Amino acid sequence: MSLFGGNDVHVQEDESEFDDEFDQQRIDEAVANQLPDLSSDDEDFEPSQYHRGMRRNEGASHNLTSSFGEPSTDASPVAYHSRIPRPVSSPQRESSADRQASHGELAELRQLYSAAQRRIQDLDHQLSYSKQELEETNKLKIHDQDMATMQLREKDEHLLALRSQLDSSERASYEFSKKCDARETELNHVRQQNDEMQKRIVTQEAQLQSLENELRIAHSDDALTKAKYNHERIVDEMRRQHKELVDDLSEEIRALKNKLIEEEEARKQAQAHSEEVEKNRKRDMIENGETINRLNTLLRQAQHHQQIMPSVVDTVAKKIDFEDSEFTFDGACTPLDVRKTMELNLTKNQNSDLQKRYDQLEVKFRDTREQLQDSISDCELAVKEKKLLEDQLLKAREELARIDTDTQKLKISFEDEKRDALVQLEDDLKKHYQKSLSIQSENLRHELNSAKEKEVNALTRELAEKSAEIKELQTSLDEIKNDYVELSRQNTNTESDNLSKTYNAELQARVERAETALKNIEQENAALLRRIQTSAQPKDGEEELKKRHAREKEHWGKEKRRLESKLRHVSMHSSRSSSPTTSTRSLSTTQTSTPRGVSHEEFAKLQSQFNSVKLKYTETLTKVKAECNEAIQKIKDKNNERLKREVMAEQKRTSEKLREYYKNILGKILAEKSDRIDHLL
Repeated sequence: MSLFGGNDVHVQEDESEFDDEFDQQRIDEAVANQLPDLSSDDEDFEPSQYHRGMRRNEGASHNLTSSFGEPSTDASPVAYHSRIPRPVSSPQRESSADRQASHGELAELRQLYSAAQRRIQDLDHQLSYSKQELEETNKLKIHDQDMATMQLREKDEHLLALRSQLDSSERASYEFSKKCDARETELNHVRQQNDEMQKRIVTQEAQLQSLENELRIAHSDDALTKAKYNHERIVDEMRRQHKELVDDLSEEIRALKNKLIEEEEARKQAQAHSEEVEKNRKRDMIENGETINRLNTLLRQAQHHQQIMPSVVDTVAKKIDFEDSEFTFDGACTPLDVRKTMELNLTKNQNSDLQKRYDQLEVKFRDTREQLQDSISDCELAVKEKKLLEDQLLKAREELARIDTDTQKLKISFEDEKRDALVQLEDDLKKHYQKSLSIQSENLRHELNSAKEKEVNALTRELAEKSAEIKELQTSLDEIKNDYVELSRQNTNTESDNLSKTYNAELQARVERAETALKNIEQENAALLRRIQTSAQPKDGEEELKKRHAREKEHWGKEKRRLESKLRHVSMHSSRSSSPTTSTRSLSTTQTSTPRGVSHEEFAKLQSQFNSVKLKYTETLTKVKAECNEAIQKIKDKNNERLKREVMAEQKRTSEKLREYYKNILGKILAEKSDRIDHLL
């Protein structure tokens, strides 16, 4: 039981570990050992046994109450000296006056204790205020750390977004390179088409040359008109093919221009997006710098506050030491040095905890700063890669511009060459046609003139001969009129019969030979057509057909000239044979009419046979030409389709190879970047 039941003071939670019975025993011993005649000014006095025991048990109690396991040597920096005098002799029983004096001293002790308790409460308030400040600073630091982690996460997300943008830009560059390769293949295809067009022009020129040769061989107006129509048809077909080719090339160039415009717009959008990303990155860097500066200021404030705390504790301890009272007991008569040491130890432990937490926060702050530096370096690497990509895009753009200019130049040159070729072809055709017409007209005129001259010469000779004969006959007419008439009639009849029979037999044999030759030619033409249809080598068949056609033309030309010469010879002979009858026309017209009529009928028959043979020849010639043109066109169409299929297959194979190649390169680049990012993280 306590002597001061009404003034008991509740001990704090830090002092609850002391034993109540042990405290009560110590208080009783202290009251029993108090002497009224002792004063606090005596310097020879020593602390009582109770205080010596308390000093000895201080380390044990500190070890019991400490939560950090620090050694007993870490006591309070303020040395506490007890003002209670040590008794020299054993205590004796006190009288009533002594008790009153002791009660007065106890009242004074109570006042001192209440004052000390108020100071302790003030210190508790200061300690709680310092704890609150430390908690607030810790909360601020934790909040700043959370903010830093959130910013790091945002940075990571931003880096992932940049990485995805980089991947998308790489894919765009890969697609752009594929498109460039496709454009190159298309340009090569256009060049091949141009070469094929040149080859076609060469072949058409060869065909025109062959047609010109045919026109030189032909001599009739019908053959010339047909050749002219065929030539115009071929020229129209060539113009149509050239127009279709030009339209296809213009469509391809227009599609290429549209694709280039779309790619330019996509590049501009990517550039704008990259600029926006760069602005966001700079803004994030500024915010990170501000957060780092704010953390540094908070760190300096915390360090300054930690330096101020020990000075505050020292001032409080000094105030306690310089009190006027010589007794420092609480309500339960517990000495205050134990509580002070405990509280100081607690504050020290709390300060050590705060220091450890501060060290941890500093380590975390250092880690966050390193992470921020890593993220900044990653951002710089991303910016460098972006610059490289922009350089690549600029190079690709320049390459596209160069390709566009090349295509424009190629188109212009192709159009110029085409226009020049068409103009030259038309001029050549006109020249050849005019030349052929002039040559044919000159040949016809020359032939007609020569024929007329021959006929005139023959007629003049015949007239001279006839006039001489008439003169001779007129001199001997009166003497041998009857005999001459009889002999002349007999001679003319026999000669005309013999000549007509011989010429008719010869002409019939020639006509039969011409018909057999025509049949043979028709059979050969049919065989040639079958060979053309079943031929596996179109070029050889075409050349062979052209050669055979030329041979047939030569053969028919020779036959035609031979028959014409024979007809002229027969007509001249018939005119000569009919000349004696003209001299005797006045004598007997009925005698000379029979051989004349026979010769004209035979001549008309031969002329009709010749015309029929000529018509058959022209018909077969037109058929052969039409079939040859159809076969040549079919062969050309087949070759064009085969070439197109081969070109498309080659383009597909090259595009697949390029796609696989760029896919492998892109995979390697992405793997290296992912490994580098993982290494940095």
